[in-house]
Amino acid sequence: AVTNRNEHSSRSHLIFMLTVEQKNLHDRSVKVGKLHLVDLAGSEKVAKTGASGERLDEAKNINRSLSALGNVINALTDKKYTHVPYRDSKLTRVLQESLGGNAKTSLIITCSPSNFNEQETLSTLRFGQRAKMIKNVVKVNHERSAEELKLLLEKKDLQLNEISAKCAFFANLLRSQNIPVPEADTHALAGVAAQQSQEHVAELMDQLQDSREQLRLKAEQVSEFNRERDDMRMQLRTAEGDRERLIRELSEAEDERNEKAEEVARLIAENQRLRMELQGCRDGTHR
Repeated sequence: AVTNRNEHSSRSHLIFMLTVEQKNLHDRSVKVGKLHLVDLAGSEKVAKTGASGERLDEAKNINRSLSALGNVINALTDKKYTHVPYRDSKLTRVLQESLGGNAKTSLIITCSPSNFNEQETLSTLRFGQRAKMIKNVVKVNHERSAEELKLLLEKKDLQLNEISAKCAFFANLLRSQNIPVPEADTHALAGVAAQQSQEHVAELMDQLQDSREQLRLKAEQVSEFNRERDDMRMQLRTAEGDRERLIRELSEAEDERNEKAEEVARLIAENQRLRMELQGCRDGTHR
């Protein structure tokens, strides 16, 4: 779609998403990596583009998504904000991990050197300056399966039982040699082992909770995609209904046109017959 700023096309966002999963067949753990390549539409004023109709609606939606992105960046860089509005736009929802999440993010901004675009250039530079202040915390996306978590818990319980058995064995050995058993030290050793095991179990439970949360988010995305699919199916059924109605109307119009054509042909034939009769009457009168 042509605008005053671009003779080839109007603005649009472009997002390329690549997801790579690495599964360990031995312990069934999963490592996930995501690559997002995003080309954001530039900042343009409607007065300069001369957009109208569908292009104007398109420009409004793009500007709204860019405003939502700016609000997210402001919330991430200003400590007074307690909520980050990722869900205000599909764009910010997709880029949630790239903005303040578990990702390494690189940003390239492009500006126009023309004085005519001074306001857009300043706005773009301020956007880049704010985005540069975002600090991401990066870690490996290592997702443990439920079976792996259960296996680790069983191993920790087994280690704890082995430590308790060793403590009991050494205690009996000391008693057999008439050596006092340091009960306090034994309990302390068992307590340390139990504490370490509990801490590891707590860590595993946190990872399990994170996995459940990710599954819930994926379920929400699937539900949203299903809703969009149902809406598209409804629109398709409506379009099919309109198409069938138009076909019926076209068929009725064709039948009506054929009837009119037959009526016109009949009238023409009747007119010719009357002219011939009139001509015959005139010839008889002259004789």
